[in-house]
Amino acid sequence: MSWEAWGDPPEPPQMETCPDCEGSGFDPEEDDEYFEKFACPTCKGEGEIEVPDTRFDDDVI
Repeated sequence: MSWEAWGDPPEPPQMETCPDCEGSGFDPEEDDEYFEKFACPTCKGEGEIEVPDTRFDDDVI
C-alpha cells in the first residue's frame, strides 16, 4: 500500500529542552558532591521532552 491510500506520513514529534534539567539529562535534585549522577526523571536522561501535538484531525470530527 502507498501513502496515497492512507494520507500523508506522520510528522516526527517536536522536541524541546527539558525544563527541569535544562538539557543536561541529570537530575537537578541530586547533590553535586557525589560522583554518580542520576538521570532526570522528567526526560529520563535524554535532555529533551516531546511536545504534545495539540492539533486535532479534521477527519475524525
